[in-house]
Amino acid sequence: MKETDPSPDPSPEGRGEKTRLPPLPPRGRGLGGWVCPFIIFFLAGCASQGPPSGGPPDRTPPVVLATSPPADAAQVPRDQPIRIRFSEGMDRRSAETSCFISPPPQGGLRFRWRGDELEITPDGGLKTGRTYLVSVGSGSRDDAGNPMGTSHDFAFTTGDRIDRGEIRGRIVTPAGGSGQVFALAYVLPGGDDPDPGSAPPDYLTQAGTDGTYRFPRLAPGRYRVFAYQDRDGDRVWSPEADPLALPPADATLENSETIARIADCRPVLRDTTRVTLHAVRATDGTHLIFRFDRPVRPPLTVEIANPAGPLRVKSAHLDAADSSRALLLTAAQTPGATYRVTRLTAGDGPVTISAAAAFKGTREPDRTPPRIAATIPPSGADNVPLDAQVEVIFSEPLQTGGVRLAWVATDSTGVPAGDFLWPSPDRLRFTPASPWPPGAPIRLLAFGRPLADEAGNRLSGDLLLTFTTLDSSRLGSLAGALSIAPDLPPGQVRLRAVSLEIPPRTFTRTLGGPGEFALSGLPPGKYDLTAFLDADGDGRWTEGRVSPFIPAEPVAGLPEPVTVRPRWVTGGLELRIEAVQYGKNSERQPTDNLPPPPDPMAKRQRYFPSTRSRPTDILLICLMGVVFLAVAVSRFTTRTELEERQQKARLLLEQVYRLQRAHFEQYGTYIPIEPGRNTDVLKLDGAFPYTCRVEVPDSASFIATAWASVSGTEKRDVWTVDQDHPVPIHQEKD
Repeated sequence: MKETDPSPDPSPEGRGEKTRLPPLPPRGRGLGGWVCPFIIFFLAGCASQGPPSGGPPDRTPPVVLATSPPADAAQVPRDQPIRIRFSEGMDRRSAETSCFISPPPQGGLRFRWRGDELEITPDGGLKTGRTYLVSVGSGSRDDAGNPMGTSHDFAFTTGDRIDRGEIRGRIVTPAGGSGQVFALAYVLPGGDDPDPGSAPPDYLTQAGTDGTYRFPRLAPGRYRVFAYQDRDGDRVWSPEADPLALPPADATLENSETIARIADCRPVLRDTTRVTLHAVRATDGTHLIFRFDRPVRPPLTVEIANPAGPLRVKSAHLDAADSSRALLLTAAQTPGATYRVTRLTAGDGPVTISAAAAFKGTREPDRTPPRIAATIPPSGADNVPLDAQVEVIFSEPLQTGGVRLAWVATDSTGVPAGDFLWPSPDRLRFTPASPWPPGAPIRLLAFGRPLADEAGNRLSGDLLLTFTTLDSSRLGSLAGALSIAPDLPPGQVRLRAVSLEIPPRTFTRTLGGPGEFALSGLPPGKYDLTAFLDADGDGRWTEGRVSPFIPAEPVAGLPEPVTVRPRWVTGGLELRIEAVQYGKNSERQPTDNLPPPPDPMAKRQRYFPSTRSRPTDILLICLMGVVFLAVAVSRFTTRTELEERQQKARLLLEQVYRLQRAHFEQYGTYIPIEPGRNTDVLKLDGAFPYTCRVEVPDSASFIATAWASVSGTEKRDVWTVDQDHPVPIHQEKD
């Protein structure tokens, strides 16, 4: 069968028939008898690449060892492909779908693999004088399925100058949430608000496993950042499936050295389609039931009319047990008349009214007695706070005029003093005058004039509540200080501690402003402590709106859960509410107006031409491999003493790099390490031949150096790494 080449050589000499290979020498003559077995062995080894069988499972995440162009390269040719070298074999599909180039080049991207090296070629080439950001997303996995811990980002420019602006932040997702988190940045020159559901972003990256993200090397300007949790796995924001996070403010990079740190963002599910009123039913001559296509938020504003005139709506409230159902009390309806809902809004905004939402009036009298729909706290609840209010929610509005209630004594509970209040005709609230007794079962039975609805139907059953209070002898407290950035608008602060137990419990407190705070009466356990600025004063956190753009209310939180212990105050907690924190990029070696730095992958690229090799080339490469293998076996079977020492230095600095990056991603700073002071964090052997030091010139950079004297000379063997160069660099100094 005639052999064909799927990727023929485009050069003139590569067209037409294939070059025939010369016959091999007879077996046992000259070098042929030795070369042939070596070639077969060499090719077999090349064809069967993969992890060795047996041994412990691979749990090491892959990293990017080198890139071409290198980070911050200038004057990059417009037709140069982008190459990324990984530390090990990769799951190619995951790596390709997790690589992003921003701004996106025209045309598509072509991917090509050579072992652990990925080559990306933009079909339309690169633009002149443009800075490009390449992000190797954290969703890239190795052959064993281990994902990268954080995204690897690097930038280069086809012009003479590369910008150094940067945006950083963190996306806080609920525990147990599924789906990768993508961060999107849009340049805001003016005009309409960008829509992440339809407009492609100017910059795109994946958040790390800890939720952190960064957009380095940005030009001065105003940017808006969104983030979404890709639950459906389609790599675009789907409003009906993917939670979306909005920033508390846009980030403005005043110059090319500005760094903006956006406050933590929290994705929430937001369906941008309108709520629809599906059906309306008249249960009697004064009551209606509304059915929506999904749960809605109060308040409800309703207008109803027929050709003869409007129908007065006395009250409208959501069912306490099902917020997709609303109960309305109206004036007397005209029997047989057709009514339509002419206007309807909820807390979510205007509601779409379907054609089926018409109903006919009836003269049926109201014979349904009201009932208790829900209580707060729920009946039978445990660990109720000692200062808790008691609230009863009824199935319909009741007559509240002249109603006087009181609790009566039961076998287990005395008569608590306090005040009754009707916030609305369907809600009754009791505020105790003093705290409830700790660790005690409470049984409340109301006494007074029978409660009844507008039609005189009396409440079905007794007004009875039971719950158990917290045991104050086992409670703890949280205390600390809260600060607010001066550029934020004034407003109350809502402090919230949410337990990590299932189901979670929430404890809140309202603060008037910055200063000391304390949150007491907490059961022992771990809590997420947050505070948000309630700018609109509605008592709940506002997640913002995409269009017209409304920023999310800024939230402050602790990086780790805090532990509450019995009879103990966990103090020293610090919370700061801010929208965007600005700083300056103080890198030591700017590349502006300098020629391109040496390409760390250039040497390797010489042996990988851009076109597929012909059979003769394959044979030559195999022969070169055999010769190299023979030389390597005879020369490099064992390492010299110096090479052994240098290998230890390289491994040490690679460990230092991983340690520093992990600390920076979690705390935003690097760790200085001085010989004789804190090198114990590296767990060095006492006989380690190199001295190590880590200098931190500023919060955004570090340089680690390991050095030792070269025996027999006055020179020093020196190795270095820094925040931009994970591969140790070698040099000798006098």
